[in-house]
Amino acid sequence: MNNQLIEKIITANDLPCPELIYENPVLNKKVAKALSKSFVKILNLSLRSTTVNNNLRLSILENIRKLCQIEPDNHIKIDENFTSLLLEFYEENIRQSRNSNFDSTAKSLDAFLIRNLKDTSIVSRHEPQTNPEILQALINMNQDGIYLETLLQDIIHWSPTEKRYSQILKDLWSNGNFNELKTKSENNNDLSIKLKPEIEKNILEICHEILNETDFDIENIFYSDNTFKNLVQKSSESSQCFQICCSVLNYLFIMTNFDTRLQTLVQMFVKHVKDSCSLLSFSVLYPAQISHLVVLLDIDLKSLPVSLGSKYIDSTKKYLKELNSESENDLIMLLSHFPQWFDIYFDGNSN
Repeated sequence: MNNQLIEKIITANDLPCPELIYENPVLNKKVAKALSKSFVKILNLSLRSTTVNNNLRLSILENIRKLCQIEPDNHIKIDENFTSLLLEFYEENIRQSRNSNFDSTAKSLDAFLIRNLKDTSIVSRHEPQTNPEILQALINMNQDGIYLETLLQDIIHWSPTEKRYSQILKDLWSNGNFNELKTKSENNNDLSIKLKPEIEKNILEICHEILNETDFDIENIFYSDNTFKNLVQKSSESSQCFQICCSVLNYLFIMTNFDTRLQTLVQMFVKHVKDSCSLLSFSVLYPAQISHLVVLLDIDLKSLPVSLGSKYIDSTKKYLKELNSESENDLIMLLSHFPQWFDIYFDGNSN
């Protein structure tokens, strides 16, 4: 079925037609869903409808019967041995596409720059070997995510501006497959980097609402706003996602002259991420150069003996002062994340 026919069938039934991205349009689940709804509408037409409608119904039913045949015309006869052989063939091809030129210095440098700069405008010089249509088809069939990690090894080299890749990225982000990558945190981080503009857009939209509505219920968005809930969950699983969110929040917090509503949002965001974090340590979500400070700040001071508490505070303040001389923005971010240290830091810190 060609693209024009698919679009005509969908729109003829008063449904919006999703963008046709792939050469095989129905690989996109949204297109397949809209087409299925259109077919259902056509098949539900009254038998007393016009001859044209009845002929269309019969044509659709005939094609569905052909598709549902166990061995359609010209279809190769298969058995368990053939299936295993075919699976082995696909796995070998995936393995070869990953290993070919995988160790090249230039490719590794591209990946390093993209991961560290988080700049989506950097275009990798290495074209991914896996056909995105094959990848999308396997993702559609692969309910348990068995091959997902293998297929996403080259995700850092994908171009999010290309529709054939951006569609897969958005599906992975929104359809829950993200959680299947927990055993490979690098994949989580690469996906977050590629969707950086989308993450920033979501954060900015929430902040815009908060700043423009004086009675905005900040706490409620952590329970009622699915987009924001999803963002909190992703941040608890990916250091890159967490850092992208914190960077935007900290920038807005500073630019609004430390707006109290944004301060509340920041503190609640950090708390919810920490509560959802399944990693060994919450501190690993932060950039490496300040993660040691997070360990020091993220402690209940009341649980320390008085003598030890005083020494602990003095040592931590020393590190915070060093951070202030290196990056004032990072200091502001940490104090906004751990507000119990604000008064402690500035007590006798006028010099």
